[in-house]
This record gives sequence, C-alpha cells and structure tokens, in this order.
Amino acid sequence: MVISISSRASEDATDERADAGSGAHERRYPARRHPDVKNQPFRRRLGFAASGLVAALRGESSFRTHLVAAAAVLVALVWLRPAPVWWALVALAVALVLAAELVNTAVERLADRLHPERHPQIKLVKDCLAAAVLVASLGALAVAAALAFDLLR
Repeated sequence: MVISISSRASEDATDERADAGSGAHERRYPARRHPDVKNQPFRRRLGFAASGLVAALRGESSFRTHLVAAAAVLVALVWLRPAPVWWALVALAVALVLAAELVNTAVERLADRLHPERHPQIKLVKDCLAAAVLVASLGALAVAAALAFDLLR
C-alpha cells in the first residue's frame, strides 16, 4: 500500500514535469480567481483604481504631500509657460513619483497585514520601497533643475 502511494506520487511528479510547458497543469489545477475582481469591464476596473487613490489620499500623508507638490508644479508650469516637451517631462516625473508612492503604500500595507511583527526582511523591503520613492523624487527634482536651467539661459 505504501509503495502504491509512493508510486502514484512519483507518477504525478513525472506528469507535472512532462506537462510543464503544455498548459495541462493549468487545465487540471486552474488558478483560483475571484470572479468579482478578474475580467471586469473597464469602467469597473477604473473604479478599483479610484478606490486605491482615495485610500492613499485618506491614509498616507506622504501621498498627500506629493499631491500638493504636484499642484505647485502645475501652477509653476502655467506661470512659466515652458515648451510642450517640458510639460511632458514634468508630467512623467510627477506621475513616476506618485506611482512609486502608491506602490510603496500598497506593499507596506500588504507586508503589515501578512506579517504584523517586526522582521528584518520586511524592514528591508520597506526600506527599498522608500528608497524607490526617494529616487523618483530626486529624478523629478533633476527635471525641475533642467527646466530652470533651460528657462534661465
């Protein structure tokens, strides 16, 4: 009896290796998906994104700070009236900072939910995310410096 169980486990492992690239594994063991999230119409998915933005606005002071900075940048652009390419570069830089902040928020909340105790690896993940936001912010400042240099010459 033990031999047949062991033999069956061995056969399953062999079948899975043989099916690795064929998709047979997915047919036998389909990924569990929540029907209320996957394959929804665009309008509904846009609502999910809006919920994420609202959650970040309500729960993250650094996201609100970056939004205030983005509004100040918009006012400066309207006042300075740079060439359209500068508008595009600034918009990309601002979007990158806000996106990095959203990813930071999402992963931090997920890590806190899955592992509420302090752990050195989770601290490292959070530190790297904070560094990503810092790098994006420094990149945005570099775009601002380049714009100022271009306008002053």
